[in-house]
Amino acid sequence: MKKESRNYRLIVLSFLLVSLCMIALLFYIDLTQKSEIIQNRSVQGYRILDASLYHEAEDPDAPIGIKREYVLNLGNLDEGDNCFAFYQVHHYIQIFLNEELVYSQMPGNRHAVSKSTGCGWVMIPLFSQDSGKQIRVILTPAYEAVRDRETVFLVGSRHSIIAGSVKHDVDGFVLSILAIGAGVIFIGVSLFWMFRKKHDNSLFYLGVFSVFLGFWKLTDIRSITLLIRGHDLLLSYASLVMMTLLPVPFILFLEKQIEKKRFRFLNLVCIVSVFVCGVQTALQFTGKMDLRESLLATHCMIALTVIAVIVSVVGELLRKPASRKSRITCICFLLCVTAAVLDLVLYYINDNSAGMLNTIAVFLLYIVTMGVMTISELSYEANVDIGTGLFNRSRCREIVMDETVLDEQTCLIMFDLNQLKKVNDTLGHEAGDELIFRFSDILRQNMPARAFLGRYGGDEFIAVLKQCDESMAEKILGDIAEAVNEYNSAEGRVQLYYAAGYALSAEYPDCSMRFLLEKADERMYLDKKGYYDRLNG
Repeated sequence: MKKESRNYRLIVLSFLLVSLCMIALLFYIDLTQKSEIIQNRSVQGYRILDASLYHEAEDPDAPIGIKREYVLNLGNLDEGDNCFAFYQVHHYIQIFLNEELVYSQMPGNRHAVSKSTGCGWVMIPLFSQDSGKQIRVILTPAYEAVRDRETVFLVGSRHSIIAGSVKHDVDGFVLSILAIGAGVIFIGVSLFWMFRKKHDNSLFYLGVFSVFLGFWKLTDIRSITLLIRGHDLLLSYASLVMMTLLPVPFILFLEKQIEKKRFRFLNLVCIVSVFVCGVQTALQFTGKMDLRESLLATHCMIALTVIAVIVSVVGELLRKPASRKSRITCICFLLCVTAAVLDLVLYYINDNSAGMLNTIAVFLLYIVTMGVMTISELSYEANVDIGTGLFNRSRCREIVMDETVLDEQTCLIMFDLNQLKKVNDTLGHEAGDELIFRFSDILRQNMPARAFLGRYGGDEFIAVLKQCDESMAEKILGDIAEAVNEYNSAEGRVQLYYAAGYALSAEYPDCSMRFLLEKADERMYLDKKGYYDRLNG
């Protein structure tokens, strides 16, 4: 167990280090490697047109040795045709209007660690005098993977193309924001429980995974570059970085949901994933290979993670008896796997990730389901005593330590088991725990449903009842006494004895809950003293 714990901490620290390095890479690229853009026209607007006539030529100076040249005729421009636009994916760009260079986008040479200029929209303003002119577009792919990427050219109103692009991506925006929002909430709740020292970190890792998933999709949406101008390279790398980091927090979350004997297998996958992330980061920083070029390695790690998790989840499902949470986890995860595989297949078929929403939609459902269940469990663990199912000492103290003057009739009853130490010493702590559990069950069965019932200490219990007078309190205590006698009459059982005392707010005008606790405690100890006096008398 200690070895597994050390390995777990090592994985978390390594992942944190790699994550910081990759985030540092993002800012380094954004701050030091700006694309060199030459544009001698001011932007005024834009609308839609496309063309596909081009020829491919060899270029020994190009990253992969080729470039594409498109020759387009603008024809007669309408009054609203004020922009020529297209979306480029990791290409160098040169645009000529009647052989005049009007736009150029190339990677910056200063501190360059990337071959790419990123992905984003290119917009060239058009004027009425451009009607009938010829546009020549030279696109040079930065990577072999984008060599055959189709490019659609647009001419028209700037407003309409922005509106159309954003409208097309609205589903992606909504899902991304929901994933990020859910992640932030889970991280916040996790830190709150961590502060209260009642947290196993699982919700934190789920929150981190959700944030990474949301930012991956958000930065992958085409129209994001229309809303955040001048950071195409940063957004492109942010998407790749988020995708690369996704497997580790997901596995760390899942490890908390399954049997510990599967940790070693999942830890190994975590170690491999962190190692791959570190290698990818080093290759990017040294300029040896861009993250986009090592995308296959990222996809392989995601596939390996899926396989590892399937093995663990199915093993958990087959474990007898499977818990309700285990079954829900398995069903949700199998849906996630189906969606992820479908999107991955579509990516390689369509050669782009545009419109791939299956993964984030289903994972968002999984994240919210697991998050709500985990929050519910944390809340339960923080307020409920595991041994009895009653409210625990912490929750009891929140109720009874209140100094506020009571504004309605209240009764507080305190119970304490007698001779529990003798039972523990002679019959063992298991017998003592059994008595505590049986007594708590008797209390639960004989208290009104609206009553607050908690385990205040090792063998101390309290009950708080609203709108309770002396006759009701006496009846409840009589029912409990009868149930205890019935329990003790069964053959072979360890005898159960207890002391009780109660206090009513009607006895003490303007009293607080804490004052009632003190009075009930005094009367309970008088009852306990009477029991031991009779026992020794």
